Amino acid sequence: MIKISRIGNIFKNRTKQFFKNGTKKLGKKLLVYFSPYLIPIGIVFLLAFVVYAGYMAIYIQLTGGQGSSGATITYLSNTPQDKQYRDWVESAIGPKYKYADDPNTDDFNVSDMWVKGDGTDSQSSGGLSPEEAKAKLKEAEEQSQSEGYSHIDPKTFLGHSKEFLDVYNRDEEIALTFGQVYTFVVYENGSLGREITQDLVKKVAKDIHPTFKYTKRLKIVVVSSKDSSTTYYYWQYKLDEADTILGHFKYHYSIVSNTTTSGSGDHAITITTTEWQPTDTEIVGDRWNRINKYLKTEFKVTDNSLPIDRQGILEGFQGFDENQQRIEWLARNGFDDEPFDFVSCMSIPPQYREIIEEASKKYHIPTWFIAAVIMRESSFNWLSVSSADARGLMQITPATFASHVGKVNNAFGTSYTLNDIYDPRANILVGTEIWAEYLSQQFGSVDNVDWKGDGWIQQTLEAGFKYNAGPYAKYNQSIALDYMEPIWEYAKKFKATSYAAGSLPVEGTITSMFGWRSDPFGGGQEYHSGIDIACNIGTPVHSVSDGKVLYAGSCSGYGNIVVVRDSMYNYLYAHLSEINVKTGDMVKIGDIVGLSGNEGRSTGPHLHFGISKITGDNWNTSWIDPLSVLNK
Repeated sequence: MIKISRIGNIFKNRTKQFFKNGTKKLGKKLLVYFSPYLIPIGIVFLLAFVVYAGYMAIYIQLTGGQGSSGATITYLSNTPQDKQYRDWVESAIGPKYKYADDPNTDDFNVSDMWVKGDGTDSQSSGGLSPEEAKAKLKEAEEQSQSEGYSHIDPKTFLGHSKEFLDVYNRDEEIALTFGQVYTFVVYENGSLGREITQDLVKKVAKDIHPTFKYTKRLKIVVVSSKDSSTTYYYWQYKLDEADTILGHFKYHYSIVSNTTTSGSGDHAITITTTEWQPTDTEIVGDRWNRINKYLKTEFKVTDNSLPIDRQGILEGFQGFDENQQRIEWLARNGFDDEPFDFVSCMSIPPQYREIIEEASKKYHIPTWFIAAVIMRESSFNWLSVSSADARGLMQITPATFASHVGKVNNAFGTSYTLNDIYDPRANILVGTEIWAEYLSQQFGSVDNVDWKGDGWIQQTLEAGFKYNAGPYAKYNQSIALDYMEPIWEYAKKFKATSYAAGSLPVEGTITSMFGWRSDPFGGGQEYHSGIDIACNIGTPVHSVSDGKVLYAGSCSGYGNIVVVRDSMYNYLYAHLSEINVKTGDMVKIGDIVGLSGNEGRSTGPHLHFGISKITGDNWNTSWIDPLSVLNK
């Protein structure tokens, strides 16, 4: 990190060199000629220097820079005062940092939640066809949409077992963060001279808190084996609308059925899920409308300075949240390559798989290659914005998007505009169309690329350079390789592991689904953070992903467990009778991590299998439906 003293030296040295070189070049006569103007010029230069240095100092403060002593200016140091600031912010935010049933939290992250729809989980013997399941989903949806939204109290509704409601955790992805609240608090302190107090922290959190609206939607799962078939009806909250400091979003869905088979022969189990899956994500108005309005009303920022002030604030968000400083903040790409050993087909978020498949079928580019481009460009962060203003999952600039979106509209019958650039479906379709165009220019047709063999690796190099640098940039092999080599590595991992997608980690029968359920030990409802698979004690438990063993050992309630982490998720295997790996081991899809058992809080021999999104070192939070991730 650059320290303030170093910044001062940089300006000092540059100023001395400027005058030294200038004196040599101008000569004595020019100095005499300009002598009447040297004093005002010097004053202007000094003022400019002071303003710029002050600006950089504020930026360093906002992004976690260090002072000359080496101690950080912000909460990033471990002083009692900074720890107090952190506690104030986390208590104001609540969920994402502290549980909603904590009496000391304000819970502004979940203070404005609205839900509609009702339904109780149930099951019945016998199966349903996908058509029958779709009809039931439509009927339930019509009933839900006829109702109005009701406000919920997070203290009683969420409690300790569930922090957010959306089954895909999209609400948590765009909820308030420490960095967002603390950046504005620091800005209040630095620009308006307000003392940092708990009341100020609460005020900022309240001002920028999000609003979430959900519908409780039916999901139908039919589990069939050789001798029987069971239909499960269970309900999940899915996000309809979110108004946040990062933008105002509306989410759209369509009914999709997926079938996967686990095991083989007499032990084969077929799982057919029918549910409302995400399609388009709509940005309502200007994405930055809310943050612009807050800067103008709270800090009196003018229209002329709004873009640079907003960029500084956004960098402050990231600087505090990532606990690192971005010195080259106006020229960075903003994304770091993931370790390839942690990547497998399971790393592709379920809400994007249908879209990637749709793009693949249309443009004849394999799903594993499209997913690799997305991983390289944005790590599946659909709200990503680079310093070059490339946006969305596939990092497309507005000008490029505008020049290609018409072709996508013609091909798919859509009516996307530039305002849809962040929409995952629009972004993936446009990005894939661009790749198809560049490959076709080179090979006559995308089908002439050797996707089945290894020829695609070198064959995609030139098109990758165009995608990254622009179609008119002069080709540079070094730059092309720097961009494409990570994509090749991701693609090889996705391609090699796709055969195993959809398999359950153990042979057995699903007996309990993900989500709210009746507590099998009595005491009302509980939030079930995974699925239960009944099986005999000692049945091999296989890893469903490549990754690293985050923890292997005993855990209260779960008995013996193994937690594997890949680039996107944590995978929990619980109630084991035997553990076959140790913390720190690397595993591959299909490796045996342990044997099933009946340890811990259990009503009978089974495997509890859970999947959570990565949130720091804590794996026991942000749970999502395992069947959504397992579906191919």
